[in-house]
Amino acid sequence: MNKPTTNKTKAHVTTIIEGLTKLAQACQRRNVSVTSITLKRGSEIYEHSIAVAEPSANLCEIQGRCERAIVTVICNSPVPVDINADLKSLATWAASASIDWMVPAPPPTLVKEQAPL
Repeated sequence: MNKPTTNKTKAHVTTIIEGLTKLAQACQRRNVSVTSITLKRGSEIYEHSIAVAEPSANLCEIQGRCERAIVTVICNSPVPVDINADLKSLATWAASASIDWMVPAPPPTLVKEQAPL
């Protein structure tokens, strides 16, 4: 007997950068301007900077927690209550998912430049 197939796509995030970028994009789809997102996982802290906040900006902080992971989203302006609840849920999801996210490998080091052939 054949199993029915579905066309649902699973979000597959493998690195911290990819995960935090997806969270920033989710905020932007809700018309929320994000300055930065910070992931604290155990003793490790990673910051994903997105925009520079205006000095006079009234920043809003949204946090999500799961086990030893905390995701903090800094927004450039106050966020409406209904969207705030949605973003808090997304930040909590990101904190939960971040437990499996990998630290990206550093780019290779340039040892020597070679003249074109």
